[in-house]
Amino acid sequence: MRRNVGRFSEVLLVDSGHKTNRYYYQLLTFMAKNEFGECAVVQQSLIEANGDWPMDRAIDHFKRSHPTRIHLLRVIVVDKDLNEIRVLETNFPDTRILICHFHVIKYLKEMRSRPEFGKISSEDASQLDAAVHNMVYA
Repeated sequence: MRRNVGRFSEVLLVDSGHKTNRYYYQLLTFMAKNEFGECAVVQQSLIEANGDWPMDRAIDHFKRSHPTRIHLLRVIVVDKDLNEIRVLETNFPDTRILICHFHVIKYLKEMRSRPEFGKISSEDASQLDAAVHNMVYA
């Protein structure tokens, strides 16, 4: 995995599988993506809890494993976990943190369905969904 960071060092994708096994551990995966869209897993960390300290430890391990390539990292793409975003911003201050398109669209669809915004027809909902999709991919 260490060799992959040398080939894939422009974009880092960070995702955490939340409580997907019977012991409720989280699998934190770092995938690197190069300018050609090719991806490779560069680190996987099994962490016990979703918090700052375990995430900081995983990031420190990543930085120690790839000390010469960290300066090439430009963008980190994450899901909508605000805790992950905050910890990544602290550890990578010069790197842009982006939220995955899928999670942005999913969140906005959930928001338009909330009762405080009133009931909307299925036709209006599909028009809103199309507008959200167009905004995200603009």
